[in-house]
Amino acid sequence: MNIDMEKTIGDQLSYKAFREPSTHQYLSTTTDGLLSSEGTLYRFIDSERRVIDFIEPASLTALDHVNLQMYNSESSTEIYRNCLNWLFQTFDETEDLFRTRLLAHLKLEKGMKVLVTGCGLGEDIPLLIEMIGSEGELYAQDLSKSMVKAASDLNHYPNLCFSVSNGNTLPHPSRYFDAVFHFGGINLFGDVKKAIAELERVCKIGGRVVFVDEGIAPH
Repeated sequence: MNIDMEKTIGDQLSYKAFREPSTHQYLSTTTDGLLSSEGTLYRFIDSERRVIDFIEPASLTALDHVNLQMYNSESSTEIYRNCLNWLFQTFDETEDLFRTRLLAHLKLEKGMKVLVTGCGLGEDIPLLIEMIGSEGELYAQDLSKSMVKAASDLNHYPNLCFSVSNGNTLPHPSRYFDAVFHFGGINLFGDVKKAIAELERVCKIGGRVVFVDEGIAPH
């Protein structure tokens, strides 16, 4: 059973910005997920909160599998949050103010389309929603299903979609987003060069890509 793609999420947002991760071809919307022309079904984890699973085992590197073991454990979200607390305390930073300063580099305006990769627990999502307004579109991605489910539990906005996906093969069309943002995990990607290239691919010409990591020197 197919569903009208533009009406899936009411008037504000649909799954129109999702594509097949490898070929970037259009996907059909069904009651169970998004279907490729070759018959691959990317299933809804939570259709009400717009969470889709795009993970393909063949597209994961050895490092990706190590990260999944770490970030999909029962205690992964608690460990991740504790690590963030330690990081900000170590550098004597107030987290919300620090994140706001980083996001300012995106130069966002109301109505813009934004992608966050490696969204973790979604701490940047409320700040981004405030910046782009209800008329904007926000998509958030992470390799870890545990992280994405936790982020979607904490953040309920009608103009927000989530995907469990590989940052090296983003499930989005080229040149769709006005801005793309990543914070704190680029050093863990299985292929860092390809991950950065993917950030650039999905961003519009003239848009802005900002990625930040504690392991990257200021220069």
